[in-house]
Amino acid sequence: MDVNLLRQDGRYYIEICVNPSSYPVDFKGEYHYRSGNTKQLLRRAALTGSYIKIGYFGEGADLRYEDEIHGSLFIQTDRIIELIYLKYMKAIISYENVTRIETYHLPKAAIRKAVNNAIIHFNYAALTPIQIRIHEVAVCISNDCVFPVG
Repeated sequence: MDVNLLRQDGRYYIEICVNPSSYPVDFKGEYHYRSGNTKQLLRRAALTGSYIKIGYFGEGADLRYEDEIHGSLFIQTDRIIELIYLKYMKAIISYENVTRIETYHLPKAAIRKAVNNAIIHFNYAALTPIQIRIHEVAVCISNDCVFPVG
């Protein structure tokens, strides 16, 4: 971004040159999108139109079952973490006296961080879902993400 101090008719003014971006910009809790020479405020429907697809896979591309999570981004995060640990991942079960202990191969904090990163860095203009592939011993999270230049 370039900032220039210019003068016209004896008065100074500041020119701020901003490169175009195809990504929505957060300004005071509102998301704005620039299209051509117009700025559009993204309404709730545009922000909640994204969704997450999660599937359990056998070997290779063998999809066994899948779910789609829709709703606000905050709700999607909580629902996807809950779904991963209730339906998609198998826990090793052990007991300490009479207390049942479930141990997963990946900690919830790590999965939550990965899901949040996928949501935060997602290209919402692409209109494709974030995809989570669960395998017996691996998790793959992918999205249509393109980092801005600079």
